[in-house]
Amino acid sequence: MITETYSPAEESFNRHRQSFGLVAAPLVAIAIMLLPTALPPPAQRVAAVLALMIVLWMTEALPLAVTALLGPTLCIILGVATAQVAFAPFADPVIFLFIGSFILAEGMVVHRLDRRLAFTALASAWVGSSGLRLVVAYAGVTGFLSMWMSNTATTAMMFPLGLAVLSELGRERKGDREFQRYAMAMMLVTSFAATIGGMGTPVGSPPNLIGMGLLRTTAGINLTFTDWMIVGVPVMAATMVALALWFLIPRARNIHLGPEAVRTVAEELRKLGVMRRGERNVVMAFSVTVALWVLPGVFSLALGDAHVVT
Repeated sequence: MITETYSPAEESFNRHRQSFGLVAAPLVAIAIMLLPTALPPPAQRVAAVLALMIVLWMTEALPLAVTALLGPTLCIILGVATAQVAFAPFADPVIFLFIGSFILAEGMVVHRLDRRLAFTALASAWVGSSGLRLVVAYAGVTGFLSMWMSNTATTAMMFPLGLAVLSELGRERKGDREFQRYAMAMMLVTSFAATIGGMGTPVGSPPNLIGMGLLRTTAGINLTFTDWMIVGVPVMAATMVALALWFLIPRARNIHLGPEAVRTVAEELRKLGVMRRGERNVVMAFSVTVALWVLPGVFSLALGDAHVVT
């Protein structure tokens, strides 16, 4: 786990910011509650709670999760809603879908399955010494992983891998302007591919699940995992192809990996050794979870919604 460090000046700024938030948040909330408005009293109290939470989030005066739980708690105390109503969204199926995808992603990172997938693709015979195929494989792995975990987590995970490859390749092409364009493309494609991959499944990006939840609660439209993928995967694939044609090929077609760079990628894969028990367990859990996400929608399409299987 990476621990963030701050300079003395940054630590001082953080302390002052948090202290300001602890004072300003309740003052802002009280001011909104006392100001004459056209809002009914319950709505005015909700506005005050929202303002308080915004200030606390912006200043990080309290841990973000504590602030999130403070909102419904204050709504109960102020008589805006009952406990059942205020905390009901925390039991929404979308929340548990979030939790499941986060656990899978964390399992992949902890057991380094993400590195194995990445270096298996980058060290494949298809990639060889081609710089273009390397960056295409890199983008493909990034997009695939982003289908099952958040875009931010995928980008943070893949950036060091890309930097390691570029560092080795850069030793052979110092001062090469064409290589600089290639390095820029590889770093940018990390975030591009992660964003594109996140469109493929509902769990690929938090807004996807939020959108599904809104469709269900406001429009009565229940999209299955498969319903989303039927549209999302083709859009994702087409966008990835467009990314390769427009962005990657012009910047990578003349780049070739030297023997040392090829050996470095192969060595990183070799260091991982044979697949350990933890990795196998993650693969099994991942496979079962994806099957349970996808198969109900497949059966519904094949057999109809009224069938006993669906």
